[in-house]
Amino acid sequence: MNITNIPLTPKHAPAAIIDNLNAGLVPFIKGSPGIGKSDIVRQVAKKLNLKMIDIRLAQSDPTDLSGFPVRNATTGRMEYAPLSTIPLEEDPLPVGYDGWLIIFDEITSAPPSVQAAAYKVILDRLVNQTPLHVKVRMVAAGNLESDRAVVVKMSTALKSRFIHFTLETNLAEWLDYFAYPTQVHSDVISFLRFKPNLLHNFDPDSAEDTFPCPRTWDFVNRFIKSLPDDTPLLSKPHHLISIAGAVGQGAALEFKTALNQFHYCPSIEEVIATPETAKMPDELSQLYATSTMLSNYADDTNIEPIITYIDRIPRDRVEFQVNTVKDIIKRNPALEMNPKLANWMINNARKLYGNEDL
Repeated sequence: MNITNIPLTPKHAPAAIIDNLNAGLVPFIKGSPGIGKSDIVRQVAKKLNLKMIDIRLAQSDPTDLSGFPVRNATTGRMEYAPLSTIPLEEDPLPVGYDGWLIIFDEITSAPPSVQAAAYKVILDRLVNQTPLHVKVRMVAAGNLESDRAVVVKMSTALKSRFIHFTLETNLAEWLDYFAYPTQVHSDVISFLRFKPNLLHNFDPDSAEDTFPCPRTWDFVNRFIKSLPDDTPLLSKPHHLISIAGAVGQGAALEFKTALNQFHYCPSIEEVIATPETAKMPDELSQLYATSTMLSNYADDTNIEPIITYIDRIPRDRVEFQVNTVKDIIKRNPALEMNPKLANWMINNARKLYGNEDL
């Protein structure tokens, strides 16, 4: 097996990148479009208090990296004037930062002449003959050749200058490290828990203009959140058109179908008021939506009726009990100390931790 093909997930990517940066190495993050490569680099820059400089090599010229030729009026000889984009040895540190993190993005889409110009900067830390600032760190990012996006084969000389990582994503990490912390709309979370294969479904042979991926689902999330409170989602024709414009027609129609099923779910008010008798859905999509709703609204004031309701989920759907409780704790860790929830966890330890020996 080629070790560069072992996938790295977003959960572990920041730590892997930081360790390599601290060793003076240059990580190269490869992954399908829309998977979140640039976002991970932004996280790293924030953790290290570095000012991020985004250089899109597919849109660059070789002189952007090596400098523009200019005539020295005193000697009459040609010299190279570096652009101000890349920090050099005499430049002051940016105010409020400990240095810079340059991401050479779209490197696999850059023409060979630009890739060649990047050799010296990345390995020798030189812009022509001028050294980079000692506080500059570098990361590269690009698409996979197998995705058949705009990709130019990289030379062995350039490849050998990187530590290669292939980025993949999965629903559990997307929920933990993006959806819950940023409060992605519950409709999007419910749907993707029901259809996890649509979190990222890039088909290079598709004729559609777009596709479902973490980036485009965030577009859907932002669109839903922007709607006025008195305008339900899908109540106007352009709602579905807008969602299709973000994630593609197929994913948008599946999203619409799931939302129609979500209407048969109990409301949070119904669960809190009558947890012993509130309607219990039996369709999978409805159970995913109800589970997401319960974990979204659970707090110290309503956790007891919510746990009562969770206990009513049929035994053949026990995974929904477990996942709901886990999501409640992820969203609000303090609730783990609630006596009702703590008692449920003790009584259901085998289900919760998957250990029949407990």
